[in-house]
Amino acid sequence: MSIKRLKKQVFSSILSNSSIYSQASVLKELVENSIDALIESTNGRICVEIDAKSAGLQYMVVHDNGSGISKDGRSLMCLNCTTSKLRTIDDLNQGITTCGFRGEALYFISQLSKHMQIKTRTAHDDVCEVWNVNKEGLPSAVPEKIAGPIGTTVKLQEIFSSTPVRKQFLQKHFRSQMEKIRRMIIGYSFAYRNIRFQLKVLDVSFNGHLGSVIDNMMIPSKSSSLEIAMNVLKLREKGSLFELDESVDIHIPNSDDTFKVHISGVLPRMRAQDEVAASRRLKVLFVNERLLSLKLKFGRTISRGLNDLYEQAMLLKPQAWFLKLDIPPEIVDVNIEPSKDDVMIPAELILLTDVFQCLRRIIRKECTVPEEQPEDLTNFGTSNPSLDADDVGLTVQTIAPVDTTSSDGKADSLFVPNNCDHTTKRVETHVSILHESSDDEASSIILSPQEELTQVRESLTSPPTSQPKPIQISLKRIPLISEMSRRTLGLVQNVLFTPSRNKDHRNDILFRESGWTSRVGIPTQLLQLGFVEILKKNGHRVSLSSLKTELNKDGIFKVEF
Repeated sequence: MSIKRLKKQVFSSILSNSSIYSQASVLKELVENSIDALIESTNGRICVEIDAKSAGLQYMVVHDNGSGISKDGRSLMCLNCTTSKLRTIDDLNQGITTCGFRGEALYFISQLSKHMQIKTRTAHDDVCEVWNVNKEGLPSAVPEKIAGPIGTTVKLQEIFSSTPVRKQFLQKHFRSQMEKIRRMIIGYSFAYRNIRFQLKVLDVSFNGHLGSVIDNMMIPSKSSSLEIAMNVLKLREKGSLFELDESVDIHIPNSDDTFKVHISGVLPRMRAQDEVAASRRLKVLFVNERLLSLKLKFGRTISRGLNDLYEQAMLLKPQAWFLKLDIPPEIVDVNIEPSKDDVMIPAELILLTDVFQCLRRIIRKECTVPEEQPEDLTNFGTSNPSLDADDVGLTVQTIAPVDTTSSDGKADSLFVPNNCDHTTKRVETHVSILHESSDDEASSIILSPQEELTQVRESLTSPPTSQPKPIQISLKRIPLISEMSRRTLGLVQNVLFTPSRNKDHRNDILFRESGWTSRVGIPTQLLQLGFVEILKKNGHRVSLSSLKTELNKDGIFKVEF
């Protein structure tokens, strides 16, 4: 087959579909154009309107009270590779500060929309001009002059009408797109405190007539990040969250290069009693006023690192947070993704190590966690790249047993040496943990997988001896959901049960390493609550005040009551 040059329209259509792929991505480009127009404003407003039945496929409007589009640029505003934000490649290399810079978005959107209309007015104009744009990015007629406020309004109808398969898919998943749009607007409101953001969800008829407002979310400007988080998460008490505002000096080894990184945002305390522990998920990351995806490299590393920090402090995994890093723009490459939601930094490992050390200190101080020996933070967020952003902080290890169980499925003994190797298979165990009775006779209580994994973990981290010290482990069927529920303990998540009757299961015992047992001499109140719950289910009358727990050198919790 001979090679032929693609027609401009075909090439542009393919490129636009790869860069603009959903309602949320369309809206992101329009909102960022409005943000750039309001960058010097002290009282900016951005209002977004979308239809309720398709999350913007049928009807989408973005209005701002920015500077408007100058008259000499209106005929060029929707052409490809036209922008007012960039002149030379040096502007990009020296650090771009605007959200957009490629000059492609409006051109791509015009190709994907059945109808595109732009209304704009500057402070030097007496009236607004209304431009109807065709699929080539050109005005389809002489602009109409009407009365209107200063600013720009972009109106789209029937987005993705030229790609029926894409449109059908997005229509089917409109609820997820609606949630992405909502989270995106909330995210921008955290970073741009000089702008009031509003999201209206309207009832739009089939022929395009506007009906009633179904939902109206407004986030006022000049509110603090903590106030926004409290309002968005619908929290009653401020004690569940805390604000941070710190600066870190980054020094590049073997050079004289230093720079400062400013860290700001809102983090949850994530203790068992905190209200935010059970609230909805909302994770927002900005670098230099740019909203980043937590599924791409830099955002994924930050998200995983935060989870690791909370896990080290024996806290629940954070479900809602806002973090903003201000880094010198000349060392940040933002031109690595079509959607501009990832960044590349030459000294990324050094920067993140220092940032995580700062965050670790703040989290422990705000959550009243006792200080320990400093951890190696260079590998934070990179321990398991196969997990997505929501599975941050969970690492997988395996204990290889020396002995095996009988094939009849009965519970019998398994001896695990302290210095065994780690591999990667999936099985679960049940461990006998001792408590001391009044007559000093030790009896056995079967507790949940969390304690079982604790005992095995301790055996692995204790110093090796000349003879491997055996641990008594009882293999048996246990419920899918641990007795000590995630609400009570919350330290090991998604523990899976697999019957241990076949050879593979007997050869390898998998557990999820939570990394908390080896760092505490006395169990926390959260763990003690779990012991109380289990003891009650075993018929013992016990309260938290009457419970005494101790972790001995053999890695066994002794519970006295």
